[in-house]
Amino acid sequence: MARVTTIVLILLASLLAGCGARRVRVEVAAGADGATRTFATNRIDSDEAERVASLYGDGSMKVGGGETAFTATFAQELPSEIGNRNGLSEIATSLGVARFYWESFDAAVDHWSDLEHRMASGELWMRIFGRWAEMQIEDDSRREEFTAALEREYLPLARDLMLLWSAMQAAAQAQRVGAGVRDANDRSQISADERFRRTVFFPLLLLLAERGFFTAAEAQQLMLLGSRGNPNARERNWSVSAVIGPALQRQFRRYVPDAAVPTVPSLLANGVSFYLFASNSSRIDDLLLASPVVPEEDKDRLRRGERGISLPPVFGVSLAGGRTPTETEVVLATEVEPYMTNGVWNPRTRSVVFKGSILDGRERVSLYPSTFQAAWSVPDESFQRRCFGSVILEGEALAAYCGWHQALPTKPRERWDRALEALAGSGDRREFEETVNGFSRTHGAPEAIVRWCRGDTSSSL
Repeated sequence: MARVTTIVLILLASLLAGCGARRVRVEVAAGADGATRTFATNRIDSDEAERVASLYGDGSMKVGGGETAFTATFAQELPSEIGNRNGLSEIATSLGVARFYWESFDAAVDHWSDLEHRMASGELWMRIFGRWAEMQIEDDSRREEFTAALEREYLPLARDLMLLWSAMQAAAQAQRVGAGVRDANDRSQISADERFRRTVFFPLLLLLAERGFFTAAEAQQLMLLGSRGNPNARERNWSVSAVIGPALQRQFRRYVPDAAVPTVPSLLANGVSFYLFASNSSRIDDLLLASPVVPEEDKDRLRRGERGISLPPVFGVSLAGGRTPTETEVVLATEVEPYMTNGVWNPRTRSVVFKGSILDGRERVSLYPSTFQAAWSVPDESFQRRCFGSVILEGEALAAYCGWHQALPTKPRERWDRALEALAGSGDRREFEETVNGFSRTHGAPEAIVRWCRGDTSSSL
């Protein structure tokens, strides 16, 4: 009976969810008794629901609002609902607690194989492009020159660009998960996150300059376009006509001497022509048959003279849309702003929000997937005020104190705790200062507490 009820509830939630992308929502709140976790999704089958329910316990499942949700409190390890991996830990002391959380929704365990596949797919597309481009070059000698340049210049450049791009995407996601390009109408000043990403991605421009695609002046002009935040429509149009177009023209004129400066419409038209060629021409069958990324069943179809096989994504970017990703959102209640996180702090809800997408390892451009993370500390304000008259340890300084305290040998740690308790009880600074001086010589002592002993009440942050 319970299984029948479960199936009915899941079917109801699936009907309400419709046919859109799968969404996963997680809420986590850490406390003294463990972590309360809610896992919700708009799409889950009955077997998966029963498995998750077994992790969360009887009565944990609720259905409503087009989603199925599970809620429970976990004392230690957090559950894995859809192959995700996670962790939540804390170090507690009398002065406060330091907490750390991480979660990855990517189930892949071999990012190297995924990278190899993406790079081989990109190489296949470059060779297909070479076949198409050869058809646009009338002069035999210049066609041969292009074929040689494809192997000597363009393939290595494409591989290096995508390797750089993949690594830089991973670095950007580690700094702020879900980071992306701002809306075209946003004219606000450049943000700190955007400055970081601008620095991270700048080597791409330098690589194009170093390989001779852009001149130094052109590289500088493109660099300056993003210095104020978002270039306006006039500036974007100017960059195409005055910088990018002429750079492309220089490459085209190596093989077609009278080539004009390309325009956006002409580039789009050529793009359509190339895509139709890649999708239908038998002139690339030998490339497809030789490629390790084309499935054997598709190769068998080609050998029988059939067409219409699906081509792999270009360096992980699908030209036909690819599979719909699973959208994820994690809301982590922390009480205080983390001193380190790649999520977005919401001061109104006192929580950190992470938003991302789960993509197949062969259909992404980032070198590795995002891992949500946050580190924060919550001071015991009452005890600190009893000891010091105010809160002198918070944020990263409190977390550092918790790490220092944990690393103390057992007997010194007990002696330190007794000294704090005595200070909180009697307010006798002299005896506590003697303890701090002794620890400074043997085990070091937290700088904020040393300063307090000296009468320096400046912030620990």
